Amino acid sequence: MFEVIKPGLQTSIQDIGRRGFISRGIPPAGAFDSYSFRIGNLIVGNGVGGPFLISSENCEAGLELTFQGPGLRVLDDVVAALTGADMSATVDGKPFPMWEAFRLRRGETITFGTAKRGARGYLCVAGGFDVPLYLGSRSTQIRGNLGGMQGRCLKPGDQLPVGNPRRPMPSLEGRVFRQDLIPQFRNPLVIRVIMGPQNDLYQEESLRLFLATEWKASSMMDRMGIRLIGPKLSFKPKPEHLKQFSGADPSNIVSDTIPIGGIQVPSGIEPIIMGVEGPGIGGYAKIATVISADLSSLGQIRPGDQLVFREVNSREAVDALREREALLQETNIEVGGREHV
Repeated sequence: MFEVIKPGLQTSIQDIGRRGFISRGIPPAGAFDSYSFRIGNLIVGNGVGGPFLISSENCEAGLELTFQGPGLRVLDDVVAALTGADMSATVDGKPFPMWEAFRLRRGETITFGTAKRGARGYLCVAGGFDVPLYLGSRSTQIRGNLGGMQGRCLKPGDQLPVGNPRRPMPSLEGRVFRQDLIPQFRNPLVIRVIMGPQNDLYQEESLRLFLATEWKASSMMDRMGIRLIGPKLSFKPKPEHLKQFSGADPSNIVSDTIPIGGIQVPSGIEPIIMGVEGPGIGGYAKIATVISADLSSLGQIRPGDQLVFREVNSREAVDALREREALLQETNIEVGGREHV
């Protein structure tokens, strides 16, 4: 069990999301960078679940830390791993190693700083955080106040229970993820997309401009979506017979499904990439959709970061996801730990 001393900027309990309820207006939520999160679970011997929204297999819950992490007191011995953005975590003043299973002992205090690169860090513990399931998931949907710790981010005084580890704790200590496979949060970030589903409504020149531009991430971002700054995109003239159903603005369409990673461009200005707490339907034309293998990268975008979109086809998108999933295997875990400085 852990006690929250300081809550951090936005610290919430997440697993890999709540599948099957988008049609009822409930977004999946879950870890925004599910790849880093699932690596953490792999390291501490938890289940890793399956691909986001594709697999029905979930996994143990961990903490998602945003930009600035919390302060936590350890109330019982546990094995934990830190992944994602480096927040200069310490345990009683000594460095908390990242991407490694580390023994935390009763009475110790974990302190986090501000993310050096990337936006979100993950604290995974053997056994996971044992909060009640809500619609099959422990994830917190922050905007809807659902799941997690009473549907909200952490606050001082919260007690975070931990479930039973799948393996004995001594056998988990010192497990590390292969260093050459650890994700690097690069800037500019290349994000692969499949064009559409409404790219046919945009001018051809704007489609080329969308792919050629180095977009800048706005400060207007959260788990719902990420707004981008760049050139205005233009639409083809809207047929008169459609205006009665969706208005005169050519970016407006009759509301339809918004996929996670869908990129809509209201009035052609400032594209918005929809995140893990985005709405299930909307009425703006989507120029492209981020492929599943790159959705995790969205969770590490900071204000001011640059993004470049690269078009791929559906076959390439499937192959990229298979390659990513192949990395989340026991064969990529090394035992013995790294030398600590």
